[in-house]
Amino acid sequence: MAMKRQHFPCWVSVAFLGCLCFAASNAASAAIPPSERAALVACYNAMGGPGWARSTGWLGPAGTECSWFGVTCDAAGSTVISLSLIHNRLAGLIPAQLESLTNLSNLDLDDDKLTGPIPPELGHLTHLTTLSLVQHALTGPIPTELGNLTKLTSLHLDANNLSGPIPPELGNLTSLITLGLAFNSLTGTIPTTFGAFQMLTAIDLSHNTLTGSIPSELGSLPALEFLDFDTNHLTGQIPAELGNLSALVYLFLDTNGLSGPIPVNLGNLSNLSFLTLQGNALTGPIPAALGSLRMLRYLDLDTNRLSGPIPAELGTLSNLALLSLSNNALSGPIPVELENLASLGDLQLQVNALTGPIPVVAGMPSLEHLDLGFNQLTGDISAAAFGSAQSLGRLTLDFNNFNPGPVPDLHTLPNLMSLNLRSTNRTGDLGLLGQLTKLSILRLDFNASLSAGPIPELDGLTELQVLGLAGTNRTGSIPDSLASLRNLQELYLDENHLTGAFPSRLTTLLNLSRLGLDGNKLTGTVPGALTQMPSLGYVDLRWNAFQASGATAAFVNRIETDFASGDRIHVDFRNTQTTAPRLGLVVNGATRSSLVLHWKAIRYSSDAGFYSVFISDSPAGPWALAKRVDGKTATEVTLSGLKPNTTYYLYLVTTTLANADNPNNVKSLAGPVFRGSTTP
Repeated sequence: MAMKRQHFPCWVSVAFLGCLCFAASNAASAAIPPSERAALVACYNAMGGPGWARSTGWLGPAGTECSWFGVTCDAAGSTVISLSLIHNRLAGLIPAQLESLTNLSNLDLDDDKLTGPIPPELGHLTHLTTLSLVQHALTGPIPTELGNLTKLTSLHLDANNLSGPIPPELGNLTSLITLGLAFNSLTGTIPTTFGAFQMLTAIDLSHNTLTGSIPSELGSLPALEFLDFDTNHLTGQIPAELGNLSALVYLFLDTNGLSGPIPVNLGNLSNLSFLTLQGNALTGPIPAALGSLRMLRYLDLDTNRLSGPIPAELGTLSNLALLSLSNNALSGPIPVELENLASLGDLQLQVNALTGPIPVVAGMPSLEHLDLGFNQLTGDISAAAFGSAQSLGRLTLDFNNFNPGPVPDLHTLPNLMSLNLRSTNRTGDLGLLGQLTKLSILRLDFNASLSAGPIPELDGLTELQVLGLAGTNRTGSIPDSLASLRNLQELYLDENHLTGAFPSRLTTLLNLSRLGLDGNKLTGTVPGALTQMPSLGYVDLRWNAFQASGATAAFVNRIETDFASGDRIHVDFRNTQTTAPRLGLVVNGATRSSLVLHWKAIRYSSDAGFYSVFISDSPAGPWALAKRVDGKTATEVTLSGLKPNTTYYLYLVTTTLANADNPNNVKSLAGPVFRGSTTP
């Protein structure tokens, strides 16, 4: 996160405004030096003055400079001491002539469109205490000359395109209180000279491409309250010396390449409120000493290589609002002591190797988000475990080893908006789902032991955005009532036993972006209206018996990004549909009692199956099975035992047997009727 600049007390602002008024009142009776006026004029010309949002007084007669917008002079009106033009539509270059404002103590040009380099001449402004050039498109290196500004207390160059190393000379700025260089493209290492910042309270170097290790010298900054080095390429271990920063409140080291253990010394940071170390390569156990951080509100250690148990001592952190330990290799049970965290709103323990039962969270009144997915948890999923957790809005328990049991009755959780029970050995029916009327996300996928049955009526879940019932033994047709879920964005019904046609009403879901119907027994023509759905970016209809042509076939047969893995996959519609042969249908080689039938094999030949040949002596039937032809690469068959001098009508049906991609035997619709005659 970008560092926030200090907010000064009101009495300081009032006093400063008084000085401004006094200076303005003397503007007509005093004049700044010509060199300073020339510097201001150069500023106006170089930084797009005619397009400024506010330029009151600028380029007025000599002697009026102290009344120009954004310009502040001393009490005598004899020299410029401040230039502040924030949010003023500045554009262009910062002029080197600003060095002529020799008594300038404040230069604030934040939040506009300045380009080009920072002039090294700014290093001559030795009275400067504040230099802020935040959020422009400035390029090039940070001038080493800024290290001459020994009176500087605040230096902010965040959110530009600055590059090159951080000058070690900045370590000369021993009066510095806040330093912000975040959101640039700075490279190289963090200077060890920063260990001289004895007055520094905040440093933000986040969102650069800094490399190397964190200097241990930073552990000697007695006033430091805010340290943010996130989203760089830092490596090596976290220095144990950081545990000496007794005033530290915020420590952000996430999204780097840090390795080794979490220093036990961090448990000495008695004022620490935020600790984020996620997205590194940290190893070893979570130190029990972190349980001493009684002021801690936010602990995020996810996406590392931490191992061992979750320390029970974390259950003493009574102020903790977020605990995220996901994506590690933690093992053992979830400590019951965590149930004491009455302030905890967000508990994320997913993607570990945790065992044992679900913790009883009924006594955690602040808990809003609980994610225990992708572990090895056992026992029952009981509604009693969640009891009166009235704040619980998101519950994720997917991919664990729970005992078989029904979908829990959670209608007593009035704020539940997301329920994810994928692959949790659920059994029974889905009759209670319609009561969860606030749900926006419902995932029950891959619970193959659920009782076979139709897709339940869910039209009362008007807030639903994501519905996942893949692999849940759904039968019958896809109900038109799903089209009443107007907020639906993702629909997953794959790997079921669904039959019938593609429901055309689904094409009226204007917010639908992802649709998975693969691995069913669906038949018929894919509606062309599918191509006109404005939000649809992913559609998977593979391993069914659909037909499509032209633009519709091209739309459903393309390269997609898999939502779960991020891999690029070919959603191969054409080569995965069980269709009847329609090309090359001819009869030749006729005799008095036989016919030889030929056809072109269907494109989908990779999974086992067969063709069924149906025959009748009337174009209206009745039809009888004449022969089964094994193998979908077959292209001919001889029908024997026929009556002489008779015209026969024929059609083919294709069957694909159940396989790794589809649990069903899929039968195509009947192919076109063709005919042949035996000889007299």
